[in-house]
Amino acid sequence: MKDDQVKSLMNDQDKFLKTEKSKSISQRIETLERLKASIKFHEQDIVDALYKDFQKPEFEVLTTELYVAYKELNLFIKKIKKWSKPKSIFSAWLNFPSSDKIYCVPWGKALVIGPWNYPFQLAITPVIGAIACGNTVVLKPSEHAPYTADILEKIIDEVFEDSQAIVIQGAVETTQILLNQKWDYVFFTGSVPVGKIVSQQIAKHMTPHTLELGGKNPCIVDVSANLDIAAKRICWGKFLNAGQTCIAPDYLLIHSDIREKFQQKLVETLKDFYGDPSKASSDYARIIHASHFERLDGFLNDQKVIYGGISNAETNYISPTLVDSPDFDSPLMKEEIFGPILPLYSFTNFKDLEDTINSFEKPLSH
Repeated sequence: MKDDQVKSLMNDQDKFLKTEKSKSISQRIETLERLKASIKFHEQDIVDALYKDFQKPEFEVLTTELYVAYKELNLFIKKIKKWSKPKSIFSAWLNFPSSDKIYCVPWGKALVIGPWNYPFQLAITPVIGAIACGNTVVLKPSEHAPYTADILEKIIDEVFEDSQAIVIQGAVETTQILLNQKWDYVFFTGSVPVGKIVSQQIAKHMTPHTLELGGKNPCIVDVSANLDIAAKRICWGKFLNAGQTCIAPDYLLIHSDIREKFQQKLVETLKDFYGDPSKASSDYARIIHASHFERLDGFLNDQKVIYGGISNAETNYISPTLVDSPDFDSPLMKEEIFGPILPLYSFTNFKDLEDTINSFEKPLSH
């Protein structure tokens, strides 16, 4: 889409924001109900699209993509009428006598830039929130998950007028054109480097925004842990979506007294979850595209692999992999891994933990 086309679309959205359709809470709820019905109707199409994009297993699609979308829709459908009512608050003594209220009003035109790792859920949930609160939306889904982008466009086109919500597909050039416009709110999910670029662009207009980024999330296993449960939860949290999750553990810190035992528990759990790593499991996603595969595969150079380490460039497959104590200066530890590689470290006291965790930038979760 060209610059003048985007400007024309934004003018149409400005007009929509002045209509009763934008202001009416009951019409917003009705729209959310239609969106929910459309997603339900296209469930199998969504499952198929995510498999085509990076062989995401059906169970993972249902639990991490569709379930989250339905939960968000149900929450707004149930609560938005209550949330939209003016809220009475105590007056400041300087304003006495007075009665004060907080009014919730839409921001206006929202731009949502979706990521590729959860390309349906992390694109549709900001749209749900924006529409529920009376905004208009332009959704730019990730070009790295093209089949999912197509089904998103189909659903949005079925439910909304273009002046209320529309999908605009494209690569970097399209994103640049969109970011050059003056939005009322921008919601971006993605990596820290791209987040910095987005933030710089929208700063030109002082646009309010939300950046949902990543980081090197630590995970600590102390002697008090139930090792069986910890191993299952860590393997699930790390290797779900082939490790391409912004809140996944990025590295493990294991108390030295239980290091050997817990390491074996991890290996046993991975075998139980995914079988022989040399045979790619159907319950395990692939890496999204070739350049991300090459990045992750390169991280394993000169590393001591405890388990896994098997890759196939033809299918973008990297097996669940455990790595022993990589150097903090290695490429593996210089940035968020965002893949199925889990470094293991030992610690003996909480001072070690503090020093290690504080040596990295603050992560998204820990």
